Amino acid sequence: MLEQIFTLTFFTAFLAAAVRMAVPLIYAALGEVFLEKTGILNIGLEGVMLGGAFGSFAGAFYSNSLLVGFLCGMLGDVLSA
Repeated sequence: MLEQIFTLTFFTAFLAAAVRMAVPLIYAALGEVFLEKTGILNIGLEGVMLGGAFGSFAGAFYSNSLLVGFLCGMLGDVLSA
């Protein structure tokens, strides 16, 4: 049974999904590298990302506008940082 599950197709799909899901965290870590060069240490990157995601969803949902959602996402990032 395990031989049927652990095939090359499974591992290829698993690794592709892992890379796809890690891209936002890679972007946040890249931003943190630049912040650390300036002397700022921010260890709450995931929280800031969550604040922006919630702000953009709430802004887009209640206003029915993607532009307002984008602006609310930026405001959520600034407020949670």
